[in-house]
Amino acid sequence: MLKECKKCKNIGVYVSPKGLVSPYCPECNRERVRAWYFKNRDSQIRKTKEYQKSTNYASEKTPEQRKIRYIKRETRRKYPLGKKQCKYCNEIATEHHHTTKPITIHDFEYVCHQHHIQAERQL
Repeated sequence: MLKECKKCKNIGVYVSPKGLVSPYCPECNRERVRAWYFKNRDSQIRKTKEYQKSTNYASEKTPEQRKIRYIKRETRRKYPLGKKQCKYCNEIATEHHHTTKPITIHDFEYVCHQHHIQAERQL
């Protein structure tokens, strides 16, 4: 039996990644979750910071995370953004996007925030 989305009334079966049937289509669910996050943003950030403090920032102290943090720090030090332009849209670059896995100090692109998000999604 096919169900309809609670919000937009499109008919279909919407299965979550955990295998649960969702009452919302993916687009409506994305809107609903985004609205909830912006409504509760401050408390979510506070909870995340409290959790990180309670675990003494353990997730950031793994050897791999330390290496990545060091590489990013060295990239910022050796290659400051200055007035560099985004590789994709020629606006002023705001970030370095590392292009290799594992990341290295010298392999990156100058990108604006919007194109950095798009590049991260493609990885």
